[in-house]
Amino acid sequence: MDQFARRPTQETACPSCEEMIPFYRFGGMSEMYPHFYCDACSNVYFSRAHHAALVEGRADAAMLQKIGSELPRCPCGGQFRPGANPKCPACRAELPHRLDAEARLLDPFAVLVDGAVVCQVSD
Repeated sequence: MDQFARRPTQETACPSCEEMIPFYRFGGMSEMYPHFYCDACSNVYFSRAHHAALVEGRADAAMLQKIGSELPRCPCGGQFRPGANPKCPACRAELPHRLDAEARLLDPFAVLVDGAVVCQVSD
């Protein structure tokens, strides 16, 4: 599994503790979907095979369940999961997302909180 990080270019306030959170928002030329966050940290997971499956199939509950069952463990020891979000580095509160897990299958924009990495499978 390859990993890469980006330098933060934006910041937002944590909705829980109000600490400022530096982050980098990217879309991999609008093909960074589906991506999933770790349930323990803010790392992001992306697989080209899952992207291809979505391009060929449908972004529905069945596809979410199939891909969700194939998600690996995160290098931190957590698990990449549908519906997990980036976390505040100060208080660990999840940052809210406007879309539900199924709709996020087609969301091309990932948020990389400062200190997190993208874990990508080289398919």
